[in-house]
Amino acid sequence: MAKTVNVKNSIVELISVGFFGALAGGAFILFIADKVASIAEYATLLAGFGGAVLGSVISAFVAFLLAKQTSRETLERDEHARVAEQQSYALRLMVKSSLILSDVVALKKLIDESLSNANDRGLTGLPLWKRVLPIVGSYQLYDVDAAELSPLIAAKDSDLMQTAVTLFMQHRNLVEVVRLYSEKRDGVKDIIKNHLAVEEGVITSGLTKEEHSRMVPLEIELESLIKSIRVMVSDLTEMGEKVTFGIGPAMRKFFGTDDFPVFEKEKGPEAKAVGSKN
Repeated sequence: MAKTVNVKNSIVELISVGFFGALAGGAFILFIADKVASIAEYATLLAGFGGAVLGSVISAFVAFLLAKQTSRETLERDEHARVAEQQSYALRLMVKSSLILSDVVALKKLIDESLSNANDRGLTGLPLWKRVLPIVGSYQLYDVDAAELSPLIAAKDSDLMQTAVTLFMQHRNLVEVVRLYSEKRDGVKDIIKNHLAVEEGVITSGLTKEEHSRMVPLEIELESLIKSIRVMVSDLTEMGEKVTFGIGPAMRKFFGTDDFPVFEKEKGPEAKAVGSKN
């Protein structure tokens, strides 16, 4: 915007200088003509002066049109660059949310597999922590910055923006809870060491009074952690889908274009995100 003002100011200065220069030159010519020139010479000088003034006006007008054209092109170029930048921010946010959604879906699958295997072994009635093994995996943490949220703010989609912020914050919490559960669940074997029998992958162990006293508070904590994980997984799946599949349509509407990518949820039992530009 500052460039545009400078260009217009320059044109105003050019016109002003040309106009006042022409007036000064004309006044000087008229003064000389009045003193030394004949009527014929005076007419010739006046015609020359008129041509000079007309030429100055035409030159200034052409310069003004060129400057206006340059200013418009500069504004359009700046606007295209701004839109491209905003779209790149929105795309980054959408990709990050899809990666979080993939992590959460993978975690849910691991938990469901552990419960299914426990059911196959006739352990359905046992507490959750006894049926869900330590969750092995490396879950990456993702950060969101204000720039990536700016397209949603500009689009005045506060609901989607708040959901995105909550998604990133809760995913970080989920990763920490999963890590804590896995560490404590894996530590059970350090407490219980007297194993009596193994049958179809099920270990039967005996507890001493000391081991039992140590296990009681740990069992309560483990059960609370795995229940919290399941609730968080359910909530994050819903939020992840809302953000991942909602940014594309929202940005297409805001920018008025069909070129912005859209992630769509595939039909079927194993829904996943797929890229689409249609």
